[in-house]
Amino acid sequence: MCASRTVTSKATELQRRAELEQQQDDKRQPQKQKASLLEQLAEEDKAEWEQKCEQDTAKELINEATKKMTAAVELQNMQSVKVAQMMLKVGNEKLQETSQKLETIGAEQKDLKK
Repeated sequence: MCASRTVTSKATELQRRAELEQQQDDKRQPQKQKASLLEQLAEEDKAEWEQKCEQDTAKELINEATKKMTAAVELQNMQSVKVAQMMLKVGNEKLQETSQKLETIGAEQKDLKK
């Protein structure tokens, strides 16, 4: 009889511990979710910053290409005109690409902040 009480007592104690651990886990869950959301927001902010830097680079390329194009046209240098055209094409493509990525990042940030 003594042994069965000890087993029952141990089983009850184990059940209490399991319930207590579950309660503590339940309390920590919102904190974990908040930390995860904050981490995702930080990643989105970093991606946004990187895309803005890429946009700045694309704008610089476009400005340089425009200057090169103007000079090439004035000098009637067709080789330089073609180079400037390629620079403009690449700069515009990069600008469009980064604009689309920034739009996507903005939407993701908005969803995370809800």
